[in-house]
Amino acid sequence: MDSLCAKDGTHEKMMDEMKSMGRDKNTCAIKCAQLGSKYVLYDAGRKTIYGLDDQDKAEAFAGQRVRVQGTLAKSKIKVHKIEAIGGQIPAQP
Repeated sequence: MDSLCAKDGTHEKMMDEMKSMGRDKNTCAIKCAQLGSKYVLYDAGRKTIYGLDDQDKAEAFAGQRVRVQGTLAKSKIKVHKIEAIGGQIPAQP
């Protein structure tokens, strides 16, 4: 996810308010990053946002469910590996 949308825990609000953000999570995350947002890991179960040190690796997985392997320091992950684990994130209520 991107840091702008992660604050709300969903891309839906951004996509509804700004039609230029596209209608899918991948496009929204990429467009938000182009506006200066950072890619983050959002844990929906815990409603927690983790920063990612390697933005280039993260970009390839924008809007997808992923597993991140790395080292956690405070709320930032030093990324060793990112892998997709099953398509896009389902819409949040």
